[in-house]
Amino acid sequence: MDKKAIGRALERIADLLEVKGENPFKVRAFANAARLVPSLPDFDERLAAGTLTGVRGIGESLAGVVAALASDAGHPLLDELKAAFPPGLPDLLGVPGLGPKKVKLLFDELKIGSLGELRYAIYENRLVDLPGFGPKTQEKLRVQLERMERTRGCLLLDEAVEAAAEILRKSPGLLEAGGLRRRLPVVEILEFLAAPMATPERIEQALGWKFSKDGVILSAVHPGTGTPVRVHLPSGRMAVDHFFLTGSAAHVEQVRALGPLPENAPTEEALYAAVGLPWIPPQMREGIGEVELARTGRLGEVVSWEDLCGCFHNHTVASDGASTLEEMRAAAKARQWRFLGIADHSRSARYARGLEPERLIEQGRAIRVLNAADPGFRLLHGVESDIHPDGTLDYPDAILAELDYVVGSIHSHFNLKREAQNARLLRALAHPSLKILGHPTGRLLLGRDGCDLDMEAVLEAAAEHGKAVELNANPHRLDLDWSLLPRAQALGVTIVINPDAHSAAHLDDMRWGLLMAGKGLLLKKDCLNCRPPEAIEEFFGGKR
Repeated sequence: MDKKAIGRALERIADLLEVKGENPFKVRAFANAARLVPSLPDFDERLAAGTLTGVRGIGESLAGVVAALASDAGHPLLDELKAAFPPGLPDLLGVPGLGPKKVKLLFDELKIGSLGELRYAIYENRLVDLPGFGPKTQEKLRVQLERMERTRGCLLLDEAVEAAAEILRKSPGLLEAGGLRRRLPVVEILEFLAAPMATPERIEQALGWKFSKDGVILSAVHPGTGTPVRVHLPSGRMAVDHFFLTGSAAHVEQVRALGPLPENAPTEEALYAAVGLPWIPPQMREGIGEVELARTGRLGEVVSWEDLCGCFHNHTVASDGASTLEEMRAAAKARQWRFLGIADHSRSARYARGLEPERLIEQGRAIRVLNAADPGFRLLHGVESDIHPDGTLDYPDAILAELDYVVGSIHSHFNLKREAQNARLLRALAHPSLKILGHPTGRLLLGRDGCDLDMEAVLEAAAEHGKAVELNANPHRLDLDWSLLPRAQALGVTIVINPDAHSAAHLDDMRWGLLMAGKGLLLKKDCLNCRPPEAIEEFFGGKR
């Protein structure tokens, strides 16, 4: 297992320990380790040297579990937990709204140990009298189970890229295609084009799977994720096939309208050149204006990693992050950035150790000390303030005014009616201290729909008040959706890409946000991350 998989396994152990009713301190230790291990930049070195116990929060017992998981040898604790419950019970922990406490209650009181049993219990109306449930919770669970059924086998982008990389490692004669290659936020099919030497027999042998064959298409189901896998066999015109199997219908139509495509093009670059275009990156091939940008030589105006000067929505150990201020600063400098914003959770986010005013002020002092010691790099002091249901922010205005900026985000009351939800955001956007609207719809891909919002009105308000709207780069969010970026830019809204990093390693999640920015054709001039510190200060209203 790699460190991400180990983190997921530790989280599962923590959840099952809580369902079993184990000591809360033990549960918390595993939960903390689940967040910590994936964020360790030197994890492999520490594992090999046996020095994991040098990491705060990992004792000898936990280090042993991690080492066993890393070697795929298993661990007696995991075996014990698996034996204590029905095999389907861990699936219940994947249902949004069902934490370990509720899963324990379902199992203890109603002997529900699988998704099927939960579905049937809801059908029989058996959850309404269960403490902590009731009719509303039962209905929400019914809706979530329906969603899970609809999205079964779908993968978040990072999961899809990881699964595809493993397939390509085992069978290098394949090329990514379809929505996978276009880097859609949610990938429904892992689609590939086979090179001439990759025969069905060789593909099956390399992957160890059996495929069904329908004409020139091989089909299977990924054994680890349940995601459909589709392999297109070659026709002898690789570049043309790759082009048609990648671009959206709109993109393909727009390119074909410029002239006939050469059947014998040796590469995609040659194919595009034949109709007078430079090669267009796969993630941009959505038919929303990229062909015109390419035709006029403006593709280079779309934001890229090299254009980034920093980002703003990042957490530290002060709230629910895993890295210190110093570690976050060092990681940002290692990425050649010029600034980094720190925006830990505000006091309403008690679940995330949100900062009370005194701790927020203390953090500001620490940031000023670090800035004085290293004037060449700027730490910006912000906060991620909950936007309350009435649109107000955490903390008195006097405290907010002392910060460099405020990221305002919705973390609760997602089900307000559209009129109330819109009023909530519009009031927040009018607040002078709020500078960035964080993950504006509040969606969790494959987990929760976004709030019911009139996004046109929200974007208009952001433009009117001169506020930035976040494209949250966490692959669970990717919110603002890429499809709204052209409209936001047309309205004059400044977009900011933020990783919502909870560790130094999470700063690299910016790559997912940049892929979405590419899909939505976000121009450098409209991206706050591309501006130097002096321009950032001007956008935020001057030095504090």
